[in-house]
Amino acid sequence: MIAEIMLAAIVLAMPVPDQSQSAGTYRITYYCQACNTPAGSTATSTGRWQPGYSVATPDFEPGTILEIGGREYRVDDTGCQSGTVDILRETAPDGSCICDQGEVTYQNVYVKGEL
Repeated sequence: MIAEIMLAAIVLAMPVPDQSQSAGTYRITYYCQACNTPAGSTATSTGRWQPGYSVATPDFEPGTILEIGGREYRVDDTGCQSGTVDILRETAPDGSCICDQGEVTYQNVYVKGEL
């Protein structure tokens, strides 16, 4: 009985392995409602629109959860080129675009799973 309790305590104390898989390095860009096509549209291929969480990429199935730079994102749209993950940002209160069009980075992308 004591051995079983000790074994259970050891199992509970073990770290949970990371289940994410590397998808490689992707070009990271940004978009918002003001620079969406057509301008002002909140249309996505899935109908989901959540700034700071939704991303567009044709390389993963809609609903796939990605990790980029330690943050989780959900694939909600496909409207960009292959090899790119386009992260949805908030639009300025006056409705203008606040995305820096020149802000492009290359980061490792990890697949965490699907909804």
